[in-house]
Amino acid sequence: VSDDNNGIYKDILNVVQTLLNFGIIMYIAYKWKNINELQIYELFNAVIMMGAFVFYMFWEAKSQYTLPYYYLLIPYAVMGWQQLIRGKNNGKTS
Repeated sequence: VSDDNNGIYKDILNVVQTLLNFGIIMYIAYKWKNINELQIYELFNAVIMMGAFVFYMFWEAKSQYTLPYYYLLIPYAVMGWQQLIRGKNNGKTS
């Protein structure tokens, strides 16, 4: 990947990565806020996926190993964004 021809793609993917990471943080924060209602399986997969992602990022440092884990984190980001939107609407749907 050279910077000459792929600058716009890199910028778009940086925004997507930021949105994804923020959604994951919101999901974990929401679950942490309701820790009394937390089931062990709700964060189990998130911890495994994030741990594997970080492990491969520092151990192998190749994107070909981290990409599958990154795809598996997308549902957690979507749930985090849903909780953030529902919190702003106070649970009301339009």
